[in-house]
Amino acid sequence: MTEPSNEPRSEDGPGAHRERSPLTRRLGAEFLGAFLFVALVSGAACALLLAEARRLASIEGFGVVAGPQIDFFESMLATSNADLVTVALAAVAALAVIVPAFGRLSGGHFNPAVTVALAAGHRFGWNEVAPYVAAQCLGGVAGGFLIAALFGVDGVALGSAGVLLGAPVLAGGVSQSQALAAEATVAFVWMIAILSLQFRSAGNTPAPWSGALVGVAVGGALLVAAPLTGGSANFARSLGPLIASLPFDAGSIPWGDLLLYAAGPLGGALAAIFTFDAIIARKRPRRERRSENVDEPEQTFIVGTTDKSK
Repeated sequence: MTEPSNEPRSEDGPGAHRERSPLTRRLGAEFLGAFLFVALVSGAACALLLAEARRLASIEGFGVVAGPQIDFFESMLATSNADLVTVALAAVAALAVIVPAFGRLSGGHFNPAVTVALAAGHRFGWNEVAPYVAAQCLGGVAGGFLIAALFGVDGVALGSAGVLLGAPVLAGGVSQSQALAAEATVAFVWMIAILSLQFRSAGNTPAPWSGALVGVAVGGALLVAAPLTGGSANFARSLGPLIASLPFDAGSIPWGDLLLYAAGPLGGALAAIFTFDAIIARKRPRRERRSENVDEPEQTFIVGTTDKSK
């Protein structure tokens, strides 16, 4: 089955004969997806941290409690692991919305580590990695500024508490190796969910439940890593709130930790795609196998690719 030579072709999807949306539309989809993901997930984290900071500020404001008793109240009112369920649910909700909404246009990456890993696994073209990553990071920054507009200066820092618009930060006493392992774990699960879930539905639209399944996988992994690193696994989410904090008096911004939030997810995503391909014995891109077996049933959409059936 052939197409006119001026039609954009998939470099990695179910077949080379499928057409893709123009790059500008795909970048717009990645921008909006990353924007909503950061706005919802970091926004939920910001709301929790801000509530904690306000409770502590109210206690200190009375001027009655001091010394070791302050440490007691900080421990009692600090964000607990149970509160992290809210952030995990925000991740589930975000992916449940953005994967079906934008996945059929851009492939539903919304994460620089996912884009690079898909390119390394011959499912995405290297020539489009840089614009995809740029769109995702810009979307993350835009999401950070939306959180700033909602919560104002208190969302950046309230009293002695640095909220940083819900940006993920390393917990006290966490080593670099622990942080890398935690971020890699979430990215590994995220990538496996993308690789294993294939969408089939009419009208070139992913099934409504497909994004929720990816979200549940990511949300579950986030609960494991969040007490250590905030469970970002997405450089766009780590970068966006920090950039949006710059216009405010944010105090100390942990710019140095961004390297961990870039390397950890990238390592986890790459490990996932190479492990997955080794297990299923994937040796060649799908387009080559499709050309040898034209009777193979076609798939409407596979997350991670930018293919659509005609």
